[in-house]
Amino acid sequence: MVPTRLIQRDDKGQYLYTLIEKDGKVTAQRKRITPGLSFESQTEVLEGLTGAEQIVDKGFRELTEGTEVIIAKNPPATSEVAKN
Repeated sequence: MVPTRLIQRDDKGQYLYTLIEKDGKVTAQRKRITPGLSFESQTEVLEGLTGAEQIVDKGFRELTEGTEVIIAKNPPATSEVAKN
């Protein structure tokens, strides 16, 4: 299951972006998928993913195949933020 909002469509079908690391760089890779059933905000993927991929979920609408990507670190929880 993937968030339905991540699935994009073009004239060749549906796809989403995953990350691939090569030569120390992380780039976006378009993965064609065959979606299945959707429930609420999730969609089943019948073909195209192995389950081990990292799926891009922020900024994916601005990506193209091969775009270098910087993986954002999670911000600290509010209780962990240093107070002055």
